[in-house]
Amino acid sequence: MAQEALGIEYEQVEPHALVFTPSDAAPQRVRLVNHTNDVHALFKVQCSAPGKLRIRPALASLPPSTAIDVAIRLSSQVSRSLPWRLALLFVLISNAIMCMCELQESYEHHQVECKLLVEMRLRCDDTERDPPAQWAAAAQAERKPLRSETITVRIMPGPPDENQASVDATMGPAASVVQASPTIEQQTDIVRLLMKNQSDRVENRLSAHETRELERLRVQWIDETQWRAWEVFAARMRVLLREQARRQQA
Repeated sequence: MAQEALGIEYEQVEPHALVFTPSDAAPQRVRLVNHTNDVHALFKVQCSAPGKLRIRPALASLPPSTAIDVAIRLSSQVSRSLPWRLALLFVLISNAIMCMCELQESYEHHQVECKLLVEMRLRCDDTERDPPAQWAAAAQAERKPLRSETITVRIMPGPPDENQASVDATMGPAASVVQASPTIEQQTDIVRLLMKNQSDRVENRLSAHETRELERLRVQWIDETQWRAWEVFAARMRVLLREQARRQQA
């Protein structure tokens, strides 16, 4: 199946329905393809059944013109804790990210206005046992999920599309995936160097090597229209770090 939202296409890789039993640890895969040329997509994977089990969401970024496979499997701890029939709702939700500053803030706060991209229902079947009676009583009393567990979500680079394959071929046989966005380490270096550069202290003045490195990262990864957003984000981080240091000293 395939559907598009915000220029993002998904398809179910496995031909059969996504069904989990408590003893099943095999991963199920969904492939995401971002058809936009310049917009990142922040998506999260969430699995929940109200009053029974709440799965904390996992966040990841889908760069423009790239495809990835999302592999979903229940962790062994979750599998052992599901000795009854249970229907889980697997949800992929996505939001367009216009600049890396917005992407970083979304990662930090996990508060993103998302649009529904696709829903799939997962079943965990065991007809021999029912949920413990005390769980049902607690659910009625508290009206909230009883516990939180973590679903294992592995983000795997997918094969390049037809247009991307022609680009890869010019880079030699060893190149299979083109890096479409800066890594977390590179993003950290950019913000760190910007923060130092914004400081008035002499000891924080960038060295010649750091100046060249910041310029190289800017030219390689940052569009001119987005550079101001990076500078604003670095300034905000300086304020937050100063406030954090002040609270620790108080």
